[in-house]
Amino acid sequence: MRGRLGGVYGAAAVAASAALFALVPPSLSDGLRQTLIALPLVALALAQLHRAVLRRGGGQLPRSLRGSLLAGLGGLALLTVAQASLKLPLGEEILYAGFLLLLAGFVASLLRAVRPILGQRLPQRPPALFFWLPFVVYLALLPWSMDRHPPDGDEPFYLLITHSLAYDFDAELTNNYADGDWRFFMDRAIEPQFGDPQGPAGELYSRHNELLPMVLALPYRLAGKPGALATLAAMTALLAWLVLRLASRYFPQAPVAGLLAYALFAFTPPLLLYSTQVWAEVPAMLLAMLALDRILALGDRIRRGIASDPVWDLASWLGIGLPLVLLPLLKIRFMLLAAPLLFLAWWYARR
Repeated sequence: MRGRLGGVYGAAAVAASAALFALVPPSLSDGLRQTLIALPLVALALAQLHRAVLRRGGGQLPRSLRGSLLAGLGGLALLTVAQASLKLPLGEEILYAGFLLLLAGFVASLLRAVRPILGQRLPQRPPALFFWLPFVVYLALLPWSMDRHPPDGDEPFYLLITHSLAYDFDAELTNNYADGDWRFFMDRAIEPQFGDPQGPAGELYSRHNELLPMVLALPYRLAGKPGALATLAAMTALLAWLVLRLASRYFPQAPVAGLLAYALFAFTPPLLLYSTQVWAEVPAMLLAMLALDRILALGDRIRRGIASDPVWDLASWLGIGLPLVLLPLLKIRFMLLAAPLLFLAWWYARR
């Protein structure tokens, strides 16, 4: 019965998004229009997260609060359509700020509801909903971010490498610059950067490492720029989940403090802003925290007398060694992260 209802709700959300696609005037900016079209799907995802919280023993959101949020969303959606049709004197930024306030209110209420799930001691493996909640929020922000924040800095060059890997299966960019492949993800032309290496026959390459574009190439091929950004949003959400996991290692008897740290980390800048941008910092921090988590797990095994000699078994090599190897391959300066983590792993193993 529950699965059947979920299917009905899903079909209703898809139908509502399709109706909004037909009804929302094209005079709205792409960011606000796509946000409005995706709104039923976002609401469905958040409702499913609330049901997951209830199934795990979390708190119930008050009926009045849920009604107020739904009424607010419906009212803002109607106001947005009316603003475009009737030329009401309301800026799109004001309307979008209203959506953000409602989203923030729901997230804050849901975070209070999940507090009982953590119990009196933080679990070493937090529930998956602590990944899905920020992931849904980041995806909800994606349309507006893509419209109002075009790629800048090194982002266009990461995306151009990604495009070349996805369609040409190489990182040689001569034809990509000549063909103007930047048009697939931005409106401004780009030229090779100072210091970009060249091949013996004048082939153009980027000075940026290919590791991040290699990760993004498949989702980019499947869904273009939104696919690449959604992948980075997933990495950012996993990073937020790891914060709660690491909190369970450092402060296991402080679930309220751990939840607060998780909320601040996941839903405020800088992570909130990085979640929809193509920068190497989020993957680097993810690799560093994965390595740190495995180092701390190694220390736990040693303290409990579980680890045998030699300490560096296959799981330790993969869990610690692989992220540390990938960090400088992501960007050479991340050697500054890998080196102290390697020393920390050696220190734990020697104790």
